[in-house]
Amino acid sequence: MKVIVSEHVGFCFGVERAVKKAERMLDNRGLSNYSVGPLIHNPQTIEKLTEKGLRIVNRIEQIKNGRLIIRAHGLRPELLSKARAKNIEVVDSTCPFVKKVQEASCRLVKQGYAVIIAGDKNHPEVKSIGGFTDEKAMVAAGPSDLDKLNLNKSRKIALLAQTTQSNSNFQAIINKLVSKGHFEELRIFNTICRATVVRQREARSIAQKVEMMIIMGGRLSANTKRLAGICKEAGVETHHVEAAKDIKPSWFRKKRSIGLAGGTSTPAWVIKQAADRLKKVYTDDHRRGKLTAHSL
Repeated sequence: MKVIVSEHVGFCFGVERAVKKAERMLDNRGLSNYSVGPLIHNPQTIEKLTEKGLRIVNRIEQIKNGRLIIRAHGLRPELLSKARAKNIEVVDSTCPFVKKVQEASCRLVKQGYAVIIAGDKNHPEVKSIGGFTDEKAMVAAGPSDLDKLNLNKSRKIALLAQTTQSNSNFQAIINKLVSKGHFEELRIFNTICRATVVRQREARSIAQKVEMMIIMGGRLSANTKRLAGICKEAGVETHHVEAAKDIKPSWFRKKRSIGLAGGTSTPAWVIKQAADRLKKVYTDDHRRGKLTAHSL
């Protein structure tokens, strides 16, 4: 049995930055620490942070006093204003790449562009971006959504992307916009995060070489779900799991090759546990073959 592990695993820059900031704040026991929504979309990391004292709430109103740590996905500006009005200390852990999209969308709306975000309208990152445009930004999950948007009177269009979008979906949206062809100006900003692009490319490459893919990461993680989707599109059996214990030995019967990858919010130790789990499945019964990990 051969297992190919993606070369790029562990936290991306933005997630690692947010987690380290939170850990530093939690070490300072002078104030209670809160986040509106989970800091990142990884249950194991959130469990560790909550054990250290991070309190996750749904609304600013639930914070009586203390410190607000902004999640990596960002937060709408009106929520920040509410926090500051209550004299709550704010620690900004927004991913710098998300912040660039927030700033660009705000600037473009002020310049008179109809702004479209290629992404999931219910995702916290997209909601935070929309807040910086006074909710004027429109959202398209895919090219078909463009037909639902009121673009007939728009002469200037600007298209940006949720940082965890797939290049293929973003390109399909671009193609659909270009085919409409009745705009005076169409500006396209590829704001997909580099770490996302690299992992998607690696997952697609591995999926073409193996009989099954295992994608490790939180169920709510957009970039992890995107990796699983890309592997399924490649035609390979794919399982998206949050923890090594969720990997079932029955999946591997008669399989000779397996790929293993993780989202940008999946800690490296979760990938290591998954690889160890695979190794144990096969070394427990030598008759079923020997596992070899090509990289970790």
